[in-house]
Amino acid sequence: METTQLALRPYLETIEKHCRLLDRESLIQLIFELARQVEPGTRDDFLQSFLSSLPETGKQTSRVNETSENNLPAEVEELRQEIQTRIKSIEDGTYWDDPDDDDWQDSYYNDEDPDLLNDYQKEDLAELFSKAGRHFIHGEKKAAQKIYNALFSLVNEVEEHDYLPYFGVNLREARARHAKCIYELSSREERVDAMFTVMNAEMRSRDFPLLRDVMDAETGDLEDLEPFLISWQTALTEQNFRIKRVAELLLEVAFLQGGVTAVGDLAKIWQAQQPLGYLYWLQQLEREENWPLLRDAGSEALKSLPPGLDRRQAAGYLIRGRKKA
Repeated sequence: METTQLALRPYLETIEKHCRLLDRESLIQLIFELARQVEPGTRDDFLQSFLSSLPETGKQTSRVNETSENNLPAEVEELRQEIQTRIKSIEDGTYWDDPDDDDWQDSYYNDEDPDLLNDYQKEDLAELFSKAGRHFIHGEKKAAQKIYNALFSLVNEVEEHDYLPYFGVNLREARARHAKCIYELSSREERVDAMFTVMNAEMRSRDFPLLRDVMDAETGDLEDLEPFLISWQTALTEQNFRIKRVAELLLEVAFLQGGVTAVGDLAKIWQAQQPLGYLYWLQQLEREENWPLLRDAGSEALKSLPPGLDRRQAAGYLIRGRKKA
C-alpha cells in the first residue's frame, strides 16, 4: 500500500518550508544555482518554463493553454487511431509484412510479439500526459479533466488487448490528478459515485491511486472532506472487502477517520478473511513506533492467519517490534 514516488504535495510543502527561511537575495542565488545545474540540452525547456511561470506572463500562458485545451483531445484521438491500426496489424499478422520497430526487427530474439505501442507512440503518449499535467498544475481543472478523460479512455482501450508497455509516465499519479479534478468539479451529491468510478474501487491494479494520493496531488485540502469520508466509507462497505483493492480503500478511510485504532478494529473483524487488515494495522503501528501494541497485534495476527506469505509478513513485523520494545 506504499506510494513509491514522492507526491507533489509533500514535495512542494518541503520546498516551501525551506524557501520561507530565505531572504530575497538568497532565493535569487538558489534559482541561479538550479539553473546552472540544468543540462545544456534542456536549458531552453527550463527557461521557457521559468518565463511562463512569471506573474506578468500569466495572461499569455492562459491563451496558450486555451489553444492547447482545444487541440489536445484531437491529438489524443489521432494517436488512438494510429495505435489501433498497429494493434490490428499485430493481431491479424499483417504487421510482420513490414515491421516498424527497428529494435524488434533487428533482434535475434523475435519469439515474442512486439509492444502494442512503438517508440514514437510511447513518446507521443507521454507528451500528451505531460500537457494534461501542465493544465492540472496551472489550476485548469476542467481542461485537465477533459484531456485525462480522453487519455485514460485510450489507455483502457489498449489494455483490453494486452499489457500496456511502460512509456515513462507515472500512471498512478496521473490517475490521482484525474481523480482530484473529478472531486473538485463534482457536486456533493454526485461526488461519491464519480469518485467510485474514477478510483476503480473493484480493480486489482497497482496503478490506481488511494485517496491519500488524490489528497497529495497538489497543495491544499480537499473541499468538504469530512462528509465525503463518511459517504465514501458507506459506499465501500457495500462492496466485497475480500477484494484487495476494496480492502485497501476501506482501511485507508478507516485510518483517515479514526486513526490506527479504527484500523485495528477492522482487522479484528476481518481476521483471516482479509489478511490485509492485520498487515496494514501492523504497518501503521510500526510507523508510529508503538512497539508494545505492535507486539500484541503481531501475536494476534499470527494466531488468526493461516501459514503462508501473509503470516510470514506479520511475523516480520512482530520480530522487529520485539527488537525495538
